[in-house]
Amino acid sequence: MARQTGMMLFLHHVDATMLETVFYAPKRAAVPGVDGMTWRAYEQDLNLVLPHFLLQ
Repeated sequence: MARQTGMMLFLHHVDATMLETVFYAPKRAAVPGVDGMTWRAYEQDLNLVLPHFLLQ
């Protein structure tokens, strides 16, 4: 329970601008992730995904 509470306190400081900054930080030519999706594929729906992520 304490671990979950600590994560919630951390996520309280995360906003869409911060997530977008972190998204654009890696190299764009990176190989696809374990799910097979490329950086460009994730970027296409970034504006839709970020707000949804913050609500979870």
